[in-house]
Amino acid sequence: MSSPNRGSWKGARASARLAARQSMKVKKWPDSLPVEMARVGLDLCAPFSTKWYNDQIAEEHLKMAPIPNFGRKEQGALAYVVGGTRGFWQRFLRHYNPKSAFVDRPGNACGLTAFDAFVEEMIIEGLDRAQPPPHVKKHVYVARPLDADKDRVQLQRCAGLAGLCDIDPLTGLAVHPTYGAWVSLRAVVVFDLDGPEHRPRPCTATLADEDLDKAKGYLEKYEEQGATDYEDWHKVRCCLQRGEDHAFTDSQLLYYFVGDDPDRSKSLTKALRFQIT
Repeated sequence: MSSPNRGSWKGARASARLAARQSMKVKKWPDSLPVEMARVGLDLCAPFSTKWYNDQIAEEHLKMAPIPNFGRKEQGALAYVVGGTRGFWQRFLRHYNPKSAFVDRPGNACGLTAFDAFVEEMIIEGLDRAQPPPHVKKHVYVARPLDADKDRVQLQRCAGLAGLCDIDPLTGLAVHPTYGAWVSLRAVVVFDLDGPEHRPRPCTATLADEDLDKAKGYLEKYEEQGATDYEDWHKVRCCLQRGEDHAFTDSQLLYYFVGDDPDRSKSLTKALRFQIT
């Protein structure tokens, strides 16, 4: 004869198992940062040490500013390179009212700076959700494609050091194992904490020979005839087979490389206003 409390006992055990599984999914700082960034749409987030970056640019004698390390010279400071894939652009389009997302107000959260402002908002939200210790200082460096001269950090290099992407030596593209060249590296966040001691395993997103030959042909053609940034960026990426199912949409491409071309600006305005994806 079964006990009259058997059902409630089973229910209690099931609830305990569910609670245990849920608690396992909740990661503590700093492992919580990639999880929370993914929840706000920035599904590419990997750690590296500022020392790796600073040592590399010094060894290569590059005229680039090092990443501030909060005085942590021996081990470097903990840094994360943050980015997104095509889905983040769709999130951006859903976030803004299509009738007002492209108002010509530079420096505001509209117009040509709308996406940059959205990125910053999502990074702040992801950081808040990850709950870093309140006493830990941080620097956030956000890429601005429309104002590239102000970039202080080479994001492709950071992605390579973090083991997030392979850096193709021919084209300089950051190539992800799954998404190929269709990744958008948006920011580096540096914390006043010791960086990782051991480097991650190198990314294995090697390019096929036919991809390299095709890309080389495009690059040679550009050197001879010249082309706009948008054409160069798009065609070289399109010749890479890896990640072709994750290619950016037309409106996303136009936004990143709008430049000063008035016709392209008009096309971009229309694309955002009518949510053409």
